[in-house]
Amino acid sequence: MPDIASDGETWFGLQERVKPLVQAGIVLGIGLCGFFDGVLYQLLQWHHMLSA
Repeated sequence: MPDIASDGETWFGLQERVKPLVQAGIVLGIGLCGFFDGVLYQLLQWHHMLSA
């Protein structure tokens, strides 16, 4: 069985040089999702406070 990473590719089928970009994109995506989740949660709380 040939080694997948031997020709400069990762196990995702991407080139090794783009691996840091993929990792950074994943971290940024998770961070942005958490940020917007917090903003939407705060807006929802304000809505409940003002409509009560």
